[in-house]
Amino acid sequence: MRRQARWTRALLSSALVGMCGIACQTVLDIQDPKMRPNATGGEGGDVTEPNGAGTSGTVTMPNGGEGGAAPVTNMSGAAGEAGAPAMKECEAGAVRCTEKTPEICDPTGHWLANTEEADGDCAALCSDGKCVECVATDSPRCAACADDNPTCNSNQPQTCVDGAWVDQDDKPCAQFCVAGVCQTAPSCNAANTDRTTCQGNVSCCESLLVPGGTFKRDFDGGEYGDASFPATISAFRLDKFEVTVGRMRQFVSAFAQLKLKSGAGKSPHIANDPGWDTDYALPPDTDALTAQLRCPGTTWSDMLTDNNDLPLNCVPYNVAYAFCIWDGGRLPTEAEWNFAAAGGDEQRAYPWRAPPTGPAITDDYANYANANPGPIAVGSKPAGDGRWGQSDLAGNVAEWALDYQGDYPSICIDCLNVTPAATRVQRGGAYNMSEDLLLGSFAGNVGPSQAFSVLGFRCARDPN
Repeated sequence: MRRQARWTRALLSSALVGMCGIACQTVLDIQDPKMRPNATGGEGGDVTEPNGAGTSGTVTMPNGGEGGAAPVTNMSGAAGEAGAPAMKECEAGAVRCTEKTPEICDPTGHWLANTEEADGDCAALCSDGKCVECVATDSPRCAACADDNPTCNSNQPQTCVDGAWVDQDDKPCAQFCVAGVCQTAPSCNAANTDRTTCQGNVSCCESLLVPGGTFKRDFDGGEYGDASFPATISAFRLDKFEVTVGRMRQFVSAFAQLKLKSGAGKSPHIANDPGWDTDYALPPDTDALTAQLRCPGTTWSDMLTDNNDLPLNCVPYNVAYAFCIWDGGRLPTEAEWNFAAAGGDEQRAYPWRAPPTGPAITDDYANYANANPGPIAVGSKPAGDGRWGQSDLAGNVAEWALDYQGDYPSICIDCLNVTPAATRVQRGGAYNMSEDLLLGSFAGNVGPSQAFSVLGFRCARDPN
């Protein structure tokens, strides 16, 4: 285990002083990766990416020989009568697949097995006349798809036709796709579209695939050069936007009937994720919930037409977690959030910036340093979007992560810190914080029952 060195700052600078009473006495504990001491334990081994399939071989045209008269077929009839020219089946050089066999059109216009592409059938799949291989989790090859077996290519539903994936519709799902079917999150149901349409005229519930991979936690190859925290993250979905006031309205309406069972929201690929704990405290009723959302500087409004595209703030950990489970997801782990903000193996310092060169932070990329008196509409800074399309991973409001605050493991494979502690982790910085607190390498932590105008959240979802 490696002990994380931490240093403290006032939770929100002077913007909140005098507004929130006792809460403002709390400090936000900020971790600085540069200050971590060396571990006494052994180093984690390098994770090797699975080797994808090799490039398909070049198709070599069969030698057609010298041009000459078209071949003829001796038709039945009088002896010596010239037969009619054979019908051409294809244009010379065209390619196709017959089931798993690649074929090529010879110079006479007839289909032949393309022995330069495969000696017989392709091992996995034939597509557009070529053998295709694909990378799978456990093997460098994966089987050809089976008919009527649906899947998703990011948010595009696909079905299997003649052994190959084909898009089902002309456009991807408005929110997200699971097992080939477009999904609708409860917080963005059709009756509330006017309150849950965000920047770019897209659904506030759009959830984008983060493909997963291997990276180094809190490392950007520049200012932060400690590469001793490797992590491997499975594919997951992360909502494009921070959860908005408009989305929270549906949760408030459903809150009186909310019954979360123990283990709800557990991720199937995070081994030590316990899911929801029925001992987590929630407000006793709807009035208590909305009262809790009204801390100084709140974005919440009882007016249904107000602030719907602003990120919800003043939300404690348990309410944020319960919302995401009710909405069909969960909170992201700290490692998942860090992976998305860092652009995975690009190890970005800021979500839009791959070091050591790239655009410096300005208010074109993020809402920070009190350029605005509070949070602004989610997605208002599209130039600051991350590698996989998520908005506001730096600035606007900081975001809850699923983890307790604590040490990093020296090796992380879909890791989650479940060791009980007094505080939970937040990431991403906020509208009143300086640029150094917006780096993907920084993390804060406060008590789960606390709520501040600088703190919101977004939901993660498991692909299947």
